[in-house]
Amino acid sequence: EEEWVRVFYATVWFAPERAGITFMFQGHKITLTRAALAGILGVSQEDTSLHPLVGGTAPEHTAISFLFR
Repeated sequence: EEEWVRVFYATVWFAPERAGITFMFQGHKITLTRAALAGILGVSQEDTSLHPLVGGTAPEHTAISFLFR
């Protein structure tokens, strides 16, 4: 496992109404709005489930999919 994955999941916080996320990366606090995250990932903000896009089968309540339900 990569250390950054553990740090991400240990520090991630979801804004109310899935408006964005805040997490730590390389000692820096990062905040991304839902729109910014969708743009980075190249997906629509509307009705997008990330798991099929990346070939995963994780449950719907996982960290990033939570923003796109």
